[in-house]
Amino acid sequence: QNGSGSGLHVGGSVAANLDDVTFANNVGCKGSAIGTWWGVVKLKNCLIIDNEDDCTNAGDPGDGSLPVSSTIYLGQGYIVDPASGYTDIIHSHFENVTISNNQADQVIDGYEDPEHELTIYNSILWDNDASEVTPTSRIYYSNIEGGWNGPGEGNINLDPQFSNPENNDYTLQLGSPCMDTGTADIDQDGEDDITDYDGMAPDMGAFEYICLSGIYDECGVCEGDNTLCMGCTDPNALNFDEDNIFDDGTCAYVIYQDVHVGPNGTDDLSSGLSVETPFKTIEYALWRIEPTVENPITIY
Repeated sequence: QNGSGSGLHVGGSVAANLDDVTFANNVGCKGSAIGTWWGVVKLKNCLIIDNEDDCTNAGDPGDGSLPVSSTIYLGQGYIVDPASGYTDIIHSHFENVTISNNQADQVIDGYEDPEHELTIYNSILWDNDASEVTPTSRIYYSNIEGGWNGPGEGNINLDPQFSNPENNDYTLQLGSPCMDTGTADIDQDGEDDITDYDGMAPDMGAFEYICLSGIYDECGVCEGDNTLCMGCTDPNALNFDEDNIFDDGTCAYVIYQDVHVGPNGTDDLSSGLSVETPFKTIEYALWRIEPTVENPITIY
């Protein structure tokens, strides 16, 4: 059924807010772990692992095939006040959630309602049977296997380096790309909503890495070597980053003269000014030059 939710079913105009909950080893069809219908779910610091699909008793969708299975199914997100009859639309929200090692046709499926959005922050979706996230979703600062091309920002597609997933340990190893790459500003109003984290920024996933040694480099990285905040520190450069503390000599500046491009060239600081040492790509050349009416520039 729609939004059956073997581990958790949310319906009847209910908004479920769950913190530090694990959904594991559930078996179902549309929402083996979580399903909603006329309800929403808000998860924080939750782990969703080892759930399996089984649509054998879910009914025929009409063409003789089995329904599309999912680990999480989000139905219509309407909350009705029984006293006034007023219908409100509330969005489902995942914050610091790890979803891994689940068996289903889709990781997250649901009712295609543009007014019921799912927002995902600081989360990890990795090593599931499928990578599809099909409802209307916005994903921010999360690690999505296969990448995410929908609305959002700050997302990565890198091995999260779980400590020991074979034994259900989904904490992060030191050096994981999910460390310090989340965001503390969940509502994007310029103010931190998460304040209890270790390091420069919150981690992605359900478990914040705790620096047991208590030794941080000047970038705020546990047992780091300052490389995370090393780069161009000159505000006049094209590649300036205000988060850099140490200058590594890679600042790139605007070129106000003709440049050369060739298939054997290199896109670096020392090339582009002569036919013997050309840039490699037009894109890089266009980034480096700044032609004006008074000073036209030719790319050879």
